[in-house]
Amino acid sequence: MSKKPNLFIVGAPRTATTSFYHLLKTHPDVYMSKEKEPHYFMLYKQEYDAMNAIQKEFYDNSIVDLNKYESLFSDVKNEKVIGEASTLYLYSPWVPQEIKDYNPDAKIIIVLRNPIKRAYSNFSKDYRHFEGDKIKKFEEVIAKEDLSKKEMFTIGEHYLRVGFYSEQIEQYIKVFGKDNVFITFYEEFNEDPHKILKDMCEFLEIDSNFEFEIKFVANQSGTPKSKVLDNVLNSSKSFKYIIKKTFPDSVTGKLALFQNKLAKFNLKKEELNEELFHSLLMKYYKEEYDKLESLGIKVKNYW
Repeated sequence: MSKKPNLFIVGAPRTATTSFYHLLKTHPDVYMSKEKEPHYFMLYKQEYDAMNAIQKEFYDNSIVDLNKYESLFSDVKNEKVIGEASTLYLYSPWVPQEIKDYNPDAKIIIVLRNPIKRAYSNFSKDYRHFEGDKIKKFEEVIAKEDLSKKEMFTIGEHYLRVGFYSEQIEQYIKVFGKDNVFITFYEEFNEDPHKILKDMCEFLEIDSNFEFEIKFVANQSGTPKSKVLDNVLNSSKSFKYIIKKTFPDSVTGKLALFQNKLAKFNLKKEELNEELFHSLLMKYYKEEYDKLESLGIKVKNYW
């Protein structure tokens, strides 16, 4: 039996893909990779080697060697679905064909989110982990963004462009066919997680009556009350990375839940000013709304 992954959760970033990864991992018919975000089909060794220290920390779990990548699935037994989740696959235009060439039978899951809220969440995370006190205001950062740039994702440069979902989705549909691409919204998942998970299982042709335990949404964003605690919980040499390398999956799942609860407790949730939010949405994404609707993707009241 092939141990190649046949499911790819490709993004977008900051749309609860980590939660989907952990939830699907509990399904008896699904094997998810030992590490989330391998980014194998996006990163090549020469690109990784050329990165600066901050970029390498961002791509800390990225894998550039095929044998190492396939070792993430070495414990597969008889699971029908073998998956991984690398959120920047959606944004990288060459990745769909790379995945198709690797496994023509692959299925794709795409999770979208209101693009301004997604961008702000991404900004908040980067500000927290990488930029310290250098970044003061979200609107100042995005005002400097070059929307024509399509190169490899770089911290602080692609908050708005990542939200141009239609061109990214079109590429996946073109390569894999509409029947092999499942699209949902972060907002839909928050409204009715059990329905979305049931629909996802039907798409994957696995037991859709499986009862998922929905305990948390991973990777919360916000401003840390204690930067010291935030660094301990989230740095690449921190608690969560050490336990991932040290303990078996049965233990790391419980420890990850504890880490997530502690991290969430340490965050002060901040929202964009409503007037600013709507003005940015209209300025940058009105055409995008229409393009998604024309693809048959019902944006509803999420925009």
